Amino acid sequence: LDFFVMFNLQGQIVTSFPTDLSSAGVEQFFAKSELGSQIVRALRDHPDKLPAHWMTFMRMDAPLLGSFGLRERDIEGQGGLAIASAAAMMNDFDEPIGLALIGRLLNRYDAPLKRLQNVAGYSSVVYLDATPIAQVGFAELNAKSFDLATLRIPPNILDKMADAPQKANQILDLAGKRYLTSCSTLKSMTG
Repeated sequence: LDFFVMFNLQGQIVTSFPTDLSSAGVEQFFAKSELGSQIVRALRDHPDKLPAHWMTFMRMDAPLLGSFGLRERDIEGQGGLAIASAAAMMNDFDEPIGLALIGRLLNRYDAPLKRLQNVAGYSSVVYLDATPIAQVGFAELNAKSFDLATLRIPPNILDKMADAPQKANQILDLAGKRYLTSCSTLKSMTG
């Protein structure tokens, strides 16, 4: 967990982790986000039919990372990508009183990729657009001698992956070696 925020029904922060996040920046993000809009509509229009939780990927620009107190996890000024879950908070009468948002930033989060490598031997990269934000099997992400630019993928490949209904298989040159790759896009609630 990199962040936890509890909002009241007006979208104001009741409590959070980290505690030093920028309330105004996070509240503004939530009010304008598709995730926030969908949850507020569900709480308002169908409180009796709420899902147990909403799960999505969230793109976080550099200022938003700063608002969440995660500025040091920004890579090349591109911001970040988080997997997040939200759930309605209910009172004793099953009426919504607020909601909780919890998330994990994928920037430099390589533990799942390491497990995949240990099981199957795969090298893996997670990208935010063309910027690698987590990787295993190429070099340590924080190694001073490793150039992240060697893991970038060309724009035409990004377009091909975005247009693919499922995974896209192709040969790519990454970190000076040729790889047979299987690439899939991560989809948020808004696509």
